[in-house]
Amino acid sequence: MMDTQTMVGKAMGNSLRLQILEELVKGPRTLEELSNCTKLKSESILHHIRILQQVGLVEEFEPIRKGGPGRPYSRYKLTGKMVNIQYPQRNYAMLSEILLQQLADPANKKEVKSKFRQIGVATGNAFAKDFSARYGDKKWDIANLRKYFVEEYVKEFGLQPEVIYSDESKLQYRQYNCLFLEVAKKYPSEICAMSEGILDGFLAGIKMPNEFTQTKCLACGDDCCEYIIKAKS
Repeated sequence: MMDTQTMVGKAMGNSLRLQILEELVKGPRTLEELSNCTKLKSESILHHIRILQQVGLVEEFEPIRKGGPGRPYSRYKLTGKMVNIQYPQRNYAMLSEILLQQLADPANKKEVKSKFRQIGVATGNAFAKDFSARYGDKKWDIANLRKYFVEEYVKEFGLQPEVIYSDESKLQYRQYNCLFLEVAKKYPSEICAMSEGILDGFLAGIKMPNEFTQTKCLACGDDCCEYIIKAKS
């Protein structure tokens, strides 16, 4: 019998299963919806779903009825569980929580939030240097920001971005993944301040005049993090 790490490695080593996981990041899906996205038959999708269920990545969600007699349609979603295929194993999430427990002082919440934002801005500046080295130190506009930042750079971090709207002056996009979600749910004020600081520091680092707002937040219970960036002349 295969051990858990071997099973997880096998499950994640298939491009079709990764495609299914990427779709489920956006929310629960039926077999029919997954079939439309992957161009596979429902029977094949179900086979891959079963494998992902075995390793604890996917679970069956509330069935839905579409009217009329018969069995309801099953829906599937991500469990949100963390799996580790590293050997030997590490637990950096535990280290993060230990540090946050020491730093997140309820008596000085405003000061702590400001500090985390400063950390985010410094990190965003560093990302901007890496970004500029890769794509060139050019005059950035919304079109280039969409192409190189959202659809390439952000995607490489595993944030599952999706552009909702874009024109010459406005970019609205979503991230269906949060790299810090588990700790962000426990410390939303601090982690979200840092995340906003990262984007603020990045945009300042590439010298793009802008104003941005965050309209949705995964840590606060929304189905994604959503940002609106408006270019300023």
